[in-house]
Amino acid sequence: MMKQFINRVFGLIERKLTSRWFNPFATLYVNFRTMPFKQACHLPIYVYGKAKFYNLKGKVHFTCKVKRGLVKMGRHDDCYTNAPFGKLLLEKGAKIVFDGYCSISTGYIIKLGKDADLQIGKFVHLGNSCTIVCSKLIRIGDYSSITFNCLLMDTNSHYTININTYKVCRREGSICIGEKNWVGNNSRILKGTHTGSNCLVGAGSMVNKDFSTRENALLAGVPAMVKFEGINRCFSFAREKEISEFFNAHPNKNYIHFNESYTDPIDDLIKFFK
Repeated sequence: MMKQFINRVFGLIERKLTSRWFNPFATLYVNFRTMPFKQACHLPIYVYGKAKFYNLKGKVHFTCKVKRGLVKMGRHDDCYTNAPFGKLLLEKGAKIVFDGYCSISTGYIIKLGKDADLQIGKFVHLGNSCTIVCSKLIRIGDYSSITFNCLLMDTNSHYTININTYKVCRREGSICIGEKNWVGNNSRILKGTHTGSNCLVGAGSMVNKDFSTRENALLAGVPAMVKFEGINRCFSFAREKEISEFFNAHPNKNYIHFNESYTDPIDDLIKFFK
């Protein structure tokens, strides 16, 4: 009993020593620089740790009721990359729209070009060192998770010319990530990517095609293809704990079978954002 108490005390100390510090100046600046006063005074965006802001001529909007701490930038550190600070750039006419709570981990780079539109659904999570480069339109659906060191980029940055036809195509496109998607680490999501609901993107994949009609699908490869259908990620921390306890108690089992009434509770996931 005493050992458990001591471990809890040390655990609390470790969390306090390693937690990201709240940055009041950056928080005030980004809110009042990008939002009308009536919204900014609620401080819907909290900034943690060091942050660099560039050319914040764009705007931030909320489709939900505005309240404190809806968006937390740089608060969480999943310890997968060395990510000391975040960067935010909003060119003139650029717009970020949040539908609700959002968690953006350390080392983020969010760069919006002129008149670009970044739409982020409710309860979206970005892991360490995620980069979003938006020149036209990027949409991330509700409850989706983009894991560490991923890139979402809807532009080729430069034009290319076909020397046989002399055709030059648009360099910008759009990206639309469906609801409850999970994008594995080190993946590259490029222009033209559209995914359906409950899709998984395998780690290290490169996606640049329209999979919007496919749901519960595993997309993987370079370029990504549909590898499997009828699968989705368990988003519930409570469910993951239950499954881990089963495998720990049954070391010879390779799978656990749920009945057809299986549901994935997300109440504990929602607590993560608040």
